[in-house]
Amino acid sequence: PPERPKLVEPKGIEIVTPDSTDDDDKEENQISTNRYGIREKSERGIGVWIDGLSSQGTSNLALHKSAPVGTILKITNPMTKSVTYAKVVGKFNDNAENQNAIVVLSKSAAASIGALDKRFQVEIAYGLPLEN
Repeated sequence: PPERPKLVEPKGIEIVTPDSTDDDDKEENQISTNRYGIREKSERGIGVWIDGLSSQGTSNLALHKSAPVGTILKITNPMTKSVTYAKVVGKFNDNAENQNAIVVLSKSAAASIGALDKRFQVEIAYGLPLEN
């Protein structure tokens, strides 16, 4: 039989493990701080759009589980690389329509990034103020 190649450990990679297993600490470790004193947070996952979120039909609005109301989200469709911005106007709870979603968008926001289905892949980024 042919000889299997040896596995070589990659060099120059440092593995860092958190000291604590608390969920809040894990989230803090994933957020980097920029020079303006804002923690930048980014997420990837499923986005969902709903009809009843905007009153005029042209507003880019969003619901997010943890981002504060008033936060502006940068929303990217990883398939088309289209980008739009939406304002967080509230939080949402899991139900059958938005199960496993990281963000719920207005129909106009979803259309501006080229979302064809009710559920679509999305990358979001937003800033949070530092807590003293």
